[in-house]
Amino acid sequence: MDNAMKLMHVIIGLEASGAELFLQRLVKQQLKLKKKVVVVSLTDDGKLGEQLRAAGALVYTLGLKSIFGIPRVIYQLRKLIRSQQPDVLQSWMYHADFFSTLATLGLKTKLLWSVRCTAVPAGSYLTYGIMKLCALLSGFAPVKICYVAEAAKQTHRRYGYSDCKGVTIPNGYDFNSNIFCAKKRESIRHLLKVDENVFLIGVVGRFHPDKGQDIFLEALTKIRGRYPAIKVVLIGRGCDTDNLQLNALLTQLGLVQLVVPVGEQQDIPGWLSALDLNVMPSRTEGFPNGLAEAMAVGLPCIATKVGDAALLADKYAILCEPTPESIAVAISSMLAMSPDARMTLGQGAANWVRDNFSIESIEQRYAQLYLEILES
Repeated sequence: MDNAMKLMHVIIGLEASGAELFLQRLVKQQLKLKKKVVVVSLTDDGKLGEQLRAAGALVYTLGLKSIFGIPRVIYQLRKLIRSQQPDVLQSWMYHADFFSTLATLGLKTKLLWSVRCTAVPAGSYLTYGIMKLCALLSGFAPVKICYVAEAAKQTHRRYGYSDCKGVTIPNGYDFNSNIFCAKKRESIRHLLKVDENVFLIGVVGRFHPDKGQDIFLEALTKIRGRYPAIKVVLIGRGCDTDNLQLNALLTQLGLVQLVVPVGEQQDIPGWLSALDLNVMPSRTEGFPNGLAEAMAVGLPCIATKVGDAALLADKYAILCEPTPESIAVAISSMLAMSPDARMTLGQGAANWVRDNFSIESIEQRYAQLYLEILES
């Protein structure tokens, strides 16, 4: 890929969620390779804007706050595109795909859409409407449509997206920061008041129906009597004691003493190091970041068979259905394994994801896609 190529990434915002964090990793890798990179947030800096600037990206924010600001934002985005003249414009997720399409009308910009979810979350009617508009536009607006997972590609084909333009590139990770740390394990377990005789299970993810915390908690009620030496932590935005819905669920299921909600944490590898088992009980996923991160630190994992979890896990995790019964069976199976067998499973998981899903290898796949777009 020609280092003189200029790339522009357009995204709705820069909060520290899955798609945004992957974009940050991709941009940093592109900058390491001396690419020229512009990032446009349709809203504000979020948590990642300044970090991207510090890494060397040119970052613009357009201040979108409501639907009444959409015409202004599209106009400003069009001006930016014309002034920056990117060789490839990559938009991220439905809103940015749609706005970028409108902003590039009549321009010769090579537009690449990025679809980051397997299906539109239930109840997101506005997002569903924008997705259907994108489906109508997909035949002529983007040069290519890049899906984060093969499952997402198949779902969007059923939604009406152009089939011939679809390519799949999974997430990539900076595994230099995803390492097991014995000192962090000791300090976090001390904080939680659990010793090494306690089997600590964790679920990482924002509190949301898609992430399946409710399914997991119901699964716990089916096994807690058989395994008294277990403890559970819920990690992620909304998984804290201020969440009235979560508090009510824990009380209803009789899990207040068993489950510790610790909320959003910055040092996820440290918290993963403290665990003995990671469970991903999601109802839906694209390419699950949390599962990859847990596997990378050598944790034995359980994951529901959603999105491309099976592709990511390969033979190095226990896969189950997103039901309390299936998750309960999977946890029991993991607890029945010897510590050495669980350690072997976790080490195999770490080797697998590091060999196949590094940000370096995934950036190369994007670089090849950009070249194909320019030659089209």
